[in-house]
Amino acid sequence: MSVYILKRIAAMMPTLLGVTIAVFLLLKLLPGTVVEQMLGSEGDEEAAEALRQFFGLDRPLHEQYLSWLKDIIVGDFGVSWRTGQEILPTLLEAFAVTGELAVFAVLVSAMIGIPLGLVAALRPYGILDHLLRIFSLAGVSVPVFFQGTVLIVLFSLFSPWKPPVGRDLLARVIWGSQASLGISVSAMLLALLVGSTAGLLSGYFGGYLDMVSGRIVDVLYSFPSQILGIFVAGILGPGIFNVILAIAIVFTPVFFRTMRSGVIKEKEREYVEAARSLGLGHRRIMFVHILRNSMIPVTVQFTVGLAVAIQLEAALGFLGLGVQPPAASWGSILNDGVKYIMTAPWISIMPGLFMVLAVFTFNLLGDGIRDWLDPHSEH
Repeated sequence: MSVYILKRIAAMMPTLLGVTIAVFLLLKLLPGTVVEQMLGSEGDEEAAEALRQFFGLDRPLHEQYLSWLKDIIVGDFGVSWRTGQEILPTLLEAFAVTGELAVFAVLVSAMIGIPLGLVAALRPYGILDHLLRIFSLAGVSVPVFFQGTVLIVLFSLFSPWKPPVGRDLLARVIWGSQASLGISVSAMLLALLVGSTAGLLSGYFGGYLDMVSGRIVDVLYSFPSQILGIFVAGILGPGIFNVILAIAIVFTPVFFRTMRSGVIKEKEREYVEAARSLGLGHRRIMFVHILRNSMIPVTVQFTVGLAVAIQLEAALGFLGLGVQPPAASWGSILNDGVKYIMTAPWISIMPGLFMVLAVFTFNLLGDGIRDWLDPHSEH
């Protein structure tokens, strides 16, 4: 057992190293430096150069990375230039609060979800089971940031409702759906094309190609989807194409793994061996025979992932990294309504409802496709 654990730890080291490199490079690619934040755009050049030397920003990139990695390993996170306090104790203090809230939330969720799941399992595919599945799908269809904001408002006292703006909200929401759905579908199609092709090649040929591509995917998987999307969109800057690219990068590893696992299983089947014995080439075997039989889980993943992509696009738009004014998307409209959340909450609720409906629809569609394509399902 100990040997197995040591092997797993050793196998994790390349991935952990790749994660540190990715985090370091992402931080370097983000616009602006600590020197510019401290001095502003009109700072003295001599003072700026002195600060660069103080922070080591004048050294080569590889030296900066090695110094940064050494400090991380020994637990030296430095001192915040804003507060003058050590960063590690600040992080640990915040982690304690976050951990307490997370544990309490999980316990409450388990106390509610487990009994409901047991009740639904007693009569599968009954009325109660269908109602609880719809309820759970509705829950995962609501973006977290929108759900939290709305629940906070619902649990608080409302101020008198007064319309702060005179624009037609319904027209903006409907018009914004073109951008939100268009970006999400385009990003998922791009991720499907790149990820599935890479997964097909990696799973079929294996070897060094599979090892290298697998480690790259492991590094990307190490980042939460929203954090990775925000990083990429922050580096590329706001804009429709950049948001599409950011969301596609987030979902490419998902399609890679889904396709790769299916190809590895399919390439060992008898029909593939028969095709090889007939002298068919690798390209024909991959793209005509194996790909066709590996597309079912990828199709389901596309439908389910589209619901998550809509939420990610809304999150980026909410942060100002998506569609820019005067154009509108669901996320940007949500952001517009934040300042009026206590006086006119419908400004945020309206695009949120459209988003929930779209996400719920794709979740329900993906669930239905999965049940329909599952050979073991009786319904």
